[in-house]
Amino acid sequence: MPDSRQTEREHQSQSSNGAAADASMGFRVPDGGAAARGQSAEFLGAQQGAAGEEAKAAAKAADEQREAAAKADWESVLGKAIGDKLFGLVKEHVDPAQLPKYAEQGTQALAKEIGKLGDKAFKDDKSQAEALNGIMTALAPELKRLADKWLEGPAGQKIFKAISDWSEEHPRTVTAILGTAVIGAAVAAYLSNMDPPKLEKMFKLGRGFRAGGSIDIGPIQKLAIQAVSATVEYQAEGLSASLTGKVTKGADGKTTTSVEGQAKGQIGQTTVDGKASYSTTDGQSTTSLEAGVEGQMGADTKGNARGTFVMNPDGTSTLKVDTGLTTKLDGRDASLGGGVTQTRDGQGGGTTDVNGRFKLGDDKQNIAADGTWNPDTRAFNLTLSRTDLDGRLRQSTSSGRDAQGQGTSSTSVDYDVDDKQSMGVTHSEGAQGSTDSMRYKNSSVNGSNFGVNANASTGAQKSYGLGVTFSEGDFKAALDYEMKEGINRLGASASYSNSEGWKAGMDLKANLDAGRFDHFGFNLGYRDPKQFRGFMLKYDAEWDAQHPGYKHAVDFTAEDVLGKIETRFSAKAGWDSQGKSNVDVGLQGAKPLNTDWRAIGGVGYRGGDKEGRFQGGMYVQAGVQYKNVPIVLTFDPGEKKVMLGVTIPFGR
Repeated sequence: MPDSRQTEREHQSQSSNGAAADASMGFRVPDGGAAARGQSAEFLGAQQGAAGEEAKAAAKAADEQREAAAKADWESVLGKAIGDKLFGLVKEHVDPAQLPKYAEQGTQALAKEIGKLGDKAFKDDKSQAEALNGIMTALAPELKRLADKWLEGPAGQKIFKAISDWSEEHPRTVTAILGTAVIGAAVAAYLSNMDPPKLEKMFKLGRGFRAGGSIDIGPIQKLAIQAVSATVEYQAEGLSASLTGKVTKGADGKTTTSVEGQAKGQIGQTTVDGKASYSTTDGQSTTSLEAGVEGQMGADTKGNARGTFVMNPDGTSTLKVDTGLTTKLDGRDASLGGGVTQTRDGQGGGTTDVNGRFKLGDDKQNIAADGTWNPDTRAFNLTLSRTDLDGRLRQSTSSGRDAQGQGTSSTSVDYDVDDKQSMGVTHSEGAQGSTDSMRYKNSSVNGSNFGVNANASTGAQKSYGLGVTFSEGDFKAALDYEMKEGINRLGASASYSNSEGWKAGMDLKANLDAGRFDHFGFNLGYRDPKQFRGFMLKYDAEWDAQHPGYKHAVDFTAEDVLGKIETRFSAKAGWDSQGKSNVDVGLQGAKPLNTDWRAIGGVGYRGGDKEGRFQGGMYVQAGVQYKNVPIVLTFDPGEKKVMLGVTIPFGR
């Protein structure tokens, strides 16, 4: 049974003022976050009015640095003239400080339809401009519906007018079309508090050629460009090829440049393909080559071969070659294959692995062999297997030798008596001794499911174990016992849940040698399947070996709809044998704005023992929920910290 302490809990990642704002509001810059910290200062300025003139000056300087770095990022990819223009439009009409207000209005993704640009936009100057403006006009009703109140306001009208006007001024520039999509996605990222998908567009050039590219503006509300690529493709009868160049900026500010080419051709009944790639990051390069061939060699025979070579930045390399053959033997399917994998450490050393495989028959009746051999260490393993009785009987035997020269062997048999009942046994031997295991499962006993697993090991790792599982209808239970040197433990769990929303459960781990419970927990709750109404009570006790005694935790949550507000009350408390305690009490409310969006607000109190005394304080929360993904910002005025996290979803 899963640990009930991990179920439906709120997970939050804490950070300082700057770090939290970096995650939600900042721009990615090469210096590792100085620019984002500037935006943090801007975002939290209202709460830090007493920061002083020196702090304000530092915040302003960091903000200017952030803006300059982000604009330079756009210019480096799209060119100074175009990049500056696109960045200016977004900077002018999208204010990060107004994000909470936009979220409350239920603004949704604005770029959903922008990628639907037709090939007619690339004929002549006039038709390009007309097509682009026509798309803007056609999208207006949809965008108004998606943007709700925001698009009807002055900010929404301004940015779309600016996009349309600028694209008409630059109809011959392909990046104007792609740039339009970038702006739309940037706005969507800001207003929907989501990570927009990578924007891709390919254009027909004629004579089998296509060209285009993609732009990824990165995660939530980071306007800097994360990755950009350009691709040229060629397609003709029996041949396809492509060449792609890509520049990617990582979270650490490092830039990776890569080039990849691939081709695939058909010659009669034979297919040949190949791929080559090269990437470099801070002077560290990786090279990869891959080639393969597959073809018909007769009426019932096919052959294939593939080779791969990778050279890593640290000088290590890997060469892998694999071949295969499928045919018919006496009317039965047969396959034969094998290969070699060779690695080199860059110092003249390395290792080689050889493998081979054979199979005669289908999945219901076959014999097979699979083996590996390392000529450097003389380690090997050979497995022989057989499947019979229409797939119900499976047997396998393996033997081998490890790199230290120790022999190993195992035998396994599994048998399905029918669709409801199965059993199996395994025996294995090695340098540490032998192990025997047995398994049995029956799902036909009065409509219930029953299973038993038992194992015993001898030698240096002497141990015994037994596990039993049982389920019937809405009830599930499990019991397991483990005994080995110094350990004698019993575990049990049980749970019940029905379609009406009721659930209950318990689990325990008993240390029989010490005569105590190492863990005990239970939960009881109800969740209305149709309405936002329910409660959950959990209790856990865990033995603390470092400070002998128990740690206790209680968690209670209640949900209901008050008026038009979905309300959640939560209370958590913990205490231990050392007299330390902690508490967290909160009240959250969510107001549905439409079918997809909710505005979230909350207040709470959190405290605990710190430095020998109990300390605590109030906190406030604000956020949005898009479908079933609630994102909440928690601000602690006492500690002046901002936390970005995901809470339990509202609604049903």
